[in-house]
Amino acid sequence: MTTGIKAALAAVLVLILLPVMAASQPAAQERPESFKMIDTEKGKLPNEKPGEMFGSWMSANKLLVDGDYEGAILAFKKAINKWPKEDWPYQGLGSAYNKQGRYKEAVDAFKQAIYFNPNDTISLEGLAFAYLNLGRHEESVFILRQAVSAYKQLIRRAPDNASLHYSLGVVYLLLKDRAAALEEYKILQTLDKEKANDLFNCIYK
Repeated sequence: MTTGIKAALAAVLVLILLPVMAASQPAAQERPESFKMIDTEKGKLPNEKPGEMFGSWMSANKLLVDGDYEGAILAFKKAINKWPKEDWPYQGLGSAYNKQGRYKEAVDAFKQAIYFNPNDTISLEGLAFAYLNLGRHEESVFILRQAVSAYKQLIRRAPDNASLHYSLGVVYLLLKDRAAALEEYKILQTLDKEKANDLFNCIYK
């Protein structure tokens, strides 16, 4: 992969870093779907307060977005200790490691996230980025292809989500599939002209 492709992948990761951006994750004031398990009698953890998991998610991600990567790492590790079978703490941990250039540790964290949620696009692209920086280009491409499949599944559930179509289009570009990227551009023209123009510029820059 060229330096330009590497830079584009980094740009995609910035876009998908915020956990509220895609259909796979609802609006900020809502709890992500996976957190609903704590409301069920079967899934509720002992002595857990309603919304505790969501609060931890919000606090840890704020540290990450604010650039306090060490603080975010500690917060996500604490969440892993409490909810070891949830994907989001591993996803956040991997993102923080990527930001610090600790790519081997990021690989391990993202793999755990994907184990618990194979369609986690943030972790798939984060893993691809880590592999790329480790010089493991074939593995990076393989993971990006998995991300394409995951995006397609999410789009089936939310066909009018412009952010999903945009991200899928950029991933196609990273895989050097301009024709597929153009199809996403055509869809975006009816959903979000600004995102359509941004993708068009990525295709032809």
